[in-house]
Amino acid sequence: MARFMCESYPIGIERNQLAATVDNAREIAAEMRAAGVLVNLLSSTFVPADDALFCVVEAPSDAEVISLGKRSGLQFAHVVEAFDVSTEAQTSRRE
Repeated sequence: MARFMCESYPIGIERNQLAATVDNAREIAAEMRAAGVLVNLLSSTFVPADDALFCVVEAPSDAEVISLGKRSGLQFAHVVEAFDVSTEAQTSRRE
């Protein structure tokens, strides 16, 4: 399964509202998994200086990630495939 870095710009949203929206996204991801759509919100980080929210989502394709964003209200502005560099480095050392 692929990992995706997602950007959202929830300008003007309060911290507690943002936390509730991310919690909602996790619940929706769980509902999607229960329905057979393998998607998992792995992490979320908010950068207040840029009003930017960055999420890492695991899914078969970007279509599932975009669906999660729309259903949860995160409305991802940008979704790109990404990988964890530290994991890649560990894998390379073992080979």
